Amino acid sequence: MVTNSACTAISGTWFSPYDGATWTAASDVGIDHMVPLKNAWISGANTWSAAKRTVIPDSACLLT
Repeated sequence: MVTNSACTAISGTWFSPYDGATWTAASDVGIDHMVPLKNAWISGANTWSAAKRTVIPDSACLLT
């Protein structure tokens, strides 16, 4: 995945293991959390500051 300076996905190839579909237009893909928030919480996110917990789940840059 390629992102711009705002960390927005602008190009790449995305494959769905659920239905075998492949997309190449970033606008066709809704990127969700790679790690479920509950899993992150029990893996240490419960020790993060409130500010970090607000930013991390919505950071597209962390997906690259």
